[in-house]
Amino acid sequence: MKDFITQIAVEDFTNKVADKVIERGADKIAESVVEKIKPILTKSNTTSQKIPQDTLLTREETAKILKMSHPTLRGLYTNGTLKAYGLGTRHIRFKESEVMAALDTL
Repeated sequence: MKDFITQIAVEDFTNKVADKVIERGADKIAESVVEKIKPILTKSNTTSQKIPQDTLLTREETAKILKMSHPTLRGLYTNGTLKAYGLGTRHIRFKESEVMAALDTL
């Protein structure tokens, strides 16, 4: 019975909203919504949101995570299966998120 009453309430609310959209026009409703949520958006922009950085892994760490030898790992990044980052051939790093994604595909 409670679900039936909830369904009726939802349908009634939906019909009222649809009537308001037709009555006031979608543009006016959009302006009203933006006006109401603007303070919330401004507040969330002022709080410092830390963007998580992707951890870089060495060849040793990556080989250990993937449970493979260094030559096998070299084959993966040489043929493009796993993207390697770094300068030259001595300082190669791998993004942890990409290594974890490779676990699913290998």
